[in-house]
Amino acid sequence: MKKKIAIILAVSALVTSSLVSCGGEKMPPKEKVDHVYKTTEVDIGNISYASEILTVGDEIIIRANKILNQEEGTVERHIIRLSTDGEVKSDEVMAETPERTNIINQLIADQSGKLYAVMYQYTDEGTLFSLRSFDGTSVGDTIIEDIGSLFVDEVDTSNRPWMSGFYLQGAAVDHDGNFIFASETAIAATDRDGNKLFEATLDNGEMRDLASASDGRVFITYMDYENYDNVVCEIDTEKGRIDDPISMPSGNDDIRNADFYFAPGHDAYYKTDVGVYSLDFDETGAAGEPQLLLDFVNSDLIANELQEFGVINGERMIAMSYQYDEGSQTSSSTVFLLDRVPDEEVQEKYVLELALKYANQTVTQRVVRFNRSSDEYRVKISLWNQRDEESQNYNLGEDLLGQRILSGDVPDIIAISDFSKGSEWATAGSFADMNEMMKKDESFDRSKVFMNVIQKFESAGKLYTMPVNCYIMTLLAKRSNIPFDGWTPSEYIEYAKGLGDGQYMMNYGGKMQTLSTLLNNSLTRFVNRAEGTCDFDNDDFRAMLEFSASQPDDFNFYDSLSGDDLMDYQSDRNKMYRDNRVILDSSYIYDVASMLNDEVSVGAGEEVVFVGYPCYEGNGAVLSASESYAVFNGSQLKDGAWEFVKSAVLSETTGRYGRDSFPVSRDAFDKMMAAYSDQHYFFYYDGGYSGWSGEGGSSHEDDNSGIQRDVTQSDIDRIKALIDGSTAMPDIDQKAAEMIMEEVQNYFAGDKPLDETVKVIQSRVGIYLAEKQ
Repeated sequence: MKKKIAIILAVSALVTSSLVSCGGEKMPPKEKVDHVYKTTEVDIGNISYASEILTVGDEIIIRANKILNQEEGTVERHIIRLSTDGEVKSDEVMAETPERTNIINQLIADQSGKLYAVMYQYTDEGTLFSLRSFDGTSVGDTIIEDIGSLFVDEVDTSNRPWMSGFYLQGAAVDHDGNFIFASETAIAATDRDGNKLFEATLDNGEMRDLASASDGRVFITYMDYENYDNVVCEIDTEKGRIDDPISMPSGNDDIRNADFYFAPGHDAYYKTDVGVYSLDFDETGAAGEPQLLLDFVNSDLIANELQEFGVINGERMIAMSYQYDEGSQTSSSTVFLLDRVPDEEVQEKYVLELALKYANQTVTQRVVRFNRSSDEYRVKISLWNQRDEESQNYNLGEDLLGQRILSGDVPDIIAISDFSKGSEWATAGSFADMNEMMKKDESFDRSKVFMNVIQKFESAGKLYTMPVNCYIMTLLAKRSNIPFDGWTPSEYIEYAKGLGDGQYMMNYGGKMQTLSTLLNNSLTRFVNRAEGTCDFDNDDFRAMLEFSASQPDDFNFYDSLSGDDLMDYQSDRNKMYRDNRVILDSSYIYDVASMLNDEVSVGAGEEVVFVGYPCYEGNGAVLSASESYAVFNGSQLKDGAWEFVKSAVLSETTGRYGRDSFPVSRDAFDKMMAAYSDQHYFFYYDGGYSGWSGEGGSSHEDDNSGIQRDVTQSDIDRIKALIDGSTAMPDIDQKAAEMIMEEVQNYFAGDKPLDETVKVIQSRVGIYLAEKQ
């Protein structure tokens, strides 16, 4: 029997008032979002950061650090005790440990509130973990000298090669005062005097955490690599074993990467990028459907700023917020309580629904910042990541959203780059033209964005998708192999036909891949978006189909090798380019570092050329939006939806080194490029790189395994040139390309002649384009 699929975000309560917008449309009623918690800052003095927050009975204990001198690295360590209401009961400076190299890793407490310190120190043999008593400020007697010595059972980690040696993942005390320790692959228990009780191993998993509940039960969470699931188990100390996994609700991707907590009020809690959920176990021990308690976005919280987190109960939680200013490279921390806000106290606003496929930190940060700044509107998130395990439909969420769109009950905004059906919805006329929105908004300053980039995403003069961040897709080769800067499809075909024995254009391919490469940036030669017409009945298109048909069904460079050659090329992926066996490599450029890395991978110090995909205009590069938004035509809050999209596209926020791809905002782009002015890299010939900033030296001065490179202005200029000369494939072109790829399959299989194939493509694409006019 299928389990009922949980709705990720509950429908907000509506109020009955309604207004009319300045444009004359009837406004929907204002709403109250739910699952709201308020923050109350806890005054813990001039503390730089918290290392640990734990709840012990009716106390909250914070292990915190105060940096006395940044340059000298001197730190004062504090133990701060709070009541569960946030009142500071004491703030004491911890005594230095007997050996400065012996550091507290974790504090744990038994049922009476007695504290113990898990310590670590670095030795010649590795990291040594020990357990000691702790009186609240000072480390006392040693209970266990070497926790690692408790783990003696051998565990086969051949399928987990990154695991080597012993490393402690966590510790806890059970209801009988026994100590439980977790390594990456096992748990071990001792009595209160440190005498070993038992050991139990994980055959196919990696431990993530170990924690005790308020009643003394101890739980582990681990990643099960056989089923790729986050598994929760209780430790049975009486029987000396790990109990069977607790059955979790199916079809919930969020649990895979969740952090679990065990506190009064519910059997378990877990935290995701969306918020905090509760779980209750039935009489069989299975978990029921999760209930959302705290919604980060609705509570104006940025999830990835919460570095330390604890659940006191279902109504109250505690967290430390950590902010890092990339401009000044300084950090600040705040500890605060989170308390549930009664529904009647939540402020009413016009609520916009933003549809997401995944909980994306970049997007949720934008939403929170917009909500904090807007007095009139508020964005809530709906997630469409549901799966049906029984039918193996892993796109169930997208199917459910599609049903809503067909019914006319649409969200207001969609992060369209998340969804595979985005082009289908766009070509069905679901989205509004944001060119019209820009025209109506006199406050929108076009000089603040790269309008030439935005215009690349237009379809017949209409902008259904607003790009916020983009990355570049192109092809590159050594200049010695390709002496020109670009090529048409016919020139690509001519070059490919002239390759020598054992040489290949790319390291993978086949009929369909070859045609995709030829069409990727040349479709505008055959499709006229503005007039809604097409012309495939010509020699150029026929030549592309004939050449693609002459290729093998599938091709992989490694399949052409055997013996020592195969081993050599597999162990050094980039050897194929250095030896001129493979001419082209696909380049996906998200930032300056990724571009330089690709240059070294292919050229190994030789000059390279970003020759691009075959095309008839431009430089052959293709822009793809890594973050983009669309506004639904059916939205009753288009003005508010545009305000959110505008705030996203004008945002000056970006990662220091472009972790969000290339922004459309000029200010954000300039900040991103400026961050490279003091950046240095070492790129390895066989892949990967390391980087550092400032005037610090390099440890690679005599390293011949790669190339050291400083970022120069010419590198930044090359990025700009690639973007300026690129094209983008609007949704209407994507649909036309899909039709072509469908129709050529019978031709490639030899079941349909070339002329008939061209005729069918001409007819089908022509009808489609005419309909879209």
